[in-house]
Amino acid sequence: MILLLNIPKKRKELLNKRTVFVALLVTTLILLYLMGEAYGYTVSNVVMDGLVSSSLSEFPSDNRLITVPNLTDAVRGEMKFNDASVNISTLQTKGLNSSKINQLKSSIVKLLQRSFKNLKYSNSQTGRTLSPDRTTTSLPQHMKVFFTNNTEKGGLMQLITLFDKLMTEHNGTYFIYGGTLIGSYRHHGMVPWDDDLDVIVPENLQGRLKQIFSNVSKDYVLNFEPKCFGKLFPTRGNRIPPYAWSYPFIDIFFYGENATHIWDTCPHFRKKFCYPKSMIFPLRRRPFENVSLLAPRDTRAVISKTYNLDECASNAYNHSKEKTIKGLTVQCSLLHSLHPFVTRKNENGGCNETLMYKGNITSVFYEQGVTC
Repeated sequence: MILLLNIPKKRKELLNKRTVFVALLVTTLILLYLMGEAYGYTVSNVVMDGLVSSSLSEFPSDNRLITVPNLTDAVRGEMKFNDASVNISTLQTKGLNSSKINQLKSSIVKLLQRSFKNLKYSNSQTGRTLSPDRTTTSLPQHMKVFFTNNTEKGGLMQLITLFDKLMTEHNGTYFIYGGTLIGSYRHHGMVPWDDDLDVIVPENLQGRLKQIFSNVSKDYVLNFEPKCFGKLFPTRGNRIPPYAWSYPFIDIFFYGENATHIWDTCPHFRKKFCYPKSMIFPLRRRPFENVSLLAPRDTRAVISKTYNLDECASNAYNHSKEKTIKGLTVQCSLLHSLHPFVTRKNENGGCNETLMYKGNITSVFYEQGVTC
């Protein structure tokens, strides 16, 4: 303090200004760090190029990930350039000389660790990929609706397997419907964040359904209390007061028909879910988890008539509690690095469907005589 008093006035003012500047800078950096930790980092669709393959073991195994599709984006992130046209060749005009570029190329792992704190990696049969940790808690809050933990998936699959078995044995017509059809088309199984299954049968089959399922077992109940659709559920399921059914369950809808079309008989679904018979029949089997289920002849056309295939919608209804919840719709491309998705290619007069997750092929389904 005594020394400070002996400093000339101008130098004292300069020191004060520098002190304030440093304090502001430190505060700003701390705030930016906290914001990054709070919101996480979300960039989708990540595959690193060969530059990173030799040093992946250096990645921390317990941190969340940030994704960068290639070296150019990694450099852009390091240099804080937001110009989408920036690439390695033009970075020199931004103040990055060739020696700096070569240095970045030789230390891509360190670059990523320095620029993006939340890194995780996994090996794959098809190459090295950076991939997301699905158990992360740093996912932005609004996106967590796409990570519902459905503990009843096994029970739902038991129900749909039983339903398919009995309908096949008794020559009963049905096909998967709504979100279940979307799940088969887009994920070869349940939509990862869904919590129920939907099928639809001819309305004149309602009486016969009761007879078929009444002879099966006392472990299952077929209930038609909702009037325009039914529910198949286990007797030992989780009750949902004041309703007469329990969870998990399958929703069974009914369709009416004339010579050319079929339609959902529920009044509020009738106009929206009406299809030419040529779009539906003859039915085809499609993959669904570890089984195959009956689906419309032209699944893509049926879904596209009602839904946008480029959009993914979270649940707007909690079926285990029978209550409405807040939903969210995003571009499906934002979820490609978080969940398995099907890719398609026209081959040999049919459509080849490949389910991919984290660079691995999970399942393949080929359908003859259809166009992707």
